[in-house]
Amino acid sequence: MALRGYDNNRGFSNNIVVATVAGFLLGIAALFAKLAMAEVSLLIIISPTAWIALLLAIAGFLLMQFALQGYVSKIIPIITGVSILISVITAYIFLAEAISDIKWLGIFLVLAGVFGLTINNEKY
Repeated sequence: MALRGYDNNRGFSNNIVVATVAGFLLGIAALFAKLAMAEVSLLIIISPTAWIALLLAIAGFLLMQFALQGYVSKIIPIITGVSILISVITAYIFLAEAISDIKWLGIFLVLAGVFGLTINNEKY
């Protein structure tokens, strides 16, 4: 069954790409939001870091809405998994946050779950 005029295969693959970009933007937005929180003061409204976080989050949300025109049960896990992965990796690289072995295991399990949900060829 094609949704909203999409060819089943092409529409779904396009939505996967859009969902991946949306997850990436939301993950980067989380990094900038954390950086903006380090500047906690009454002047956070004029903080460029806070504005970058807001703009990235809005762009990610708009792309997510576009991607949700397809198979929601497969798109949401992609967005969630990618945004979590990007948030953790960027926090590890740029903020020097420690990530324990158990947290890496949790990240791997989330990504395995996302992969498992998206490779199923059954269409809903």
